[in-house]
Amino acid sequence: MIHTQCNARYEKLEKETQTKISELEECVHIKDRQQIIPASDDFIIFENLRAQFQELQSENKHLKSKLVDFITCQALQMQVKKLKSENEDLKLSIEKLTKAREIVETTLREIDEMVFAQCEKIILLEEQCEPFYEVHSEFDSEIVLDTQDNSEKDLILSLQTQVKETAELVVRF
Repeated sequence: MIHTQCNARYEKLEKETQTKISELEECVHIKDRQQIIPASDDFIIFENLRAQFQELQSENKHLKSKLVDFITCQALQMQVKKLKSENEDLKLSIEKLTKAREIVETTLREIDEMVFAQCEKIILLEEQCEPFYEVHSEFDSEIVLDTQDNSEKDLILSLQTQVKETAELVVRF
């Protein structure tokens, strides 16, 4: 808008200047002393107008640079707003990740405690099963020769089966 106003004033001054120059040229050709004096006044006015025009051009350049600075400043403000928004998003993400990490650490501690408790149970079961292992190894080492009494043989086989099952259960835990 300022640029347009300056251009309009410039064009107006340019027309006035051309008119004055034409009048001065006429005055010089006529050589009329009375016309030359007002023409010289017009020339002074013309020079003043030219100086004003140059001043306006300088001001116009200054305003253009201010406009560029203003536009740059607005663009930077928009970037700052965008970066602040992204920073807030990152802060929220970090908070969520921190909370998730705390939950995972708590869960891992609980799992670790459960595993430790299970290991203690297994050790306790192994200690309790030692007598069964000893009985089992005794049965494995002895050969049952008494084939007439099936009930004893069935009992021994039943005990051996129970010992094996118990051993398998212990191994599972």
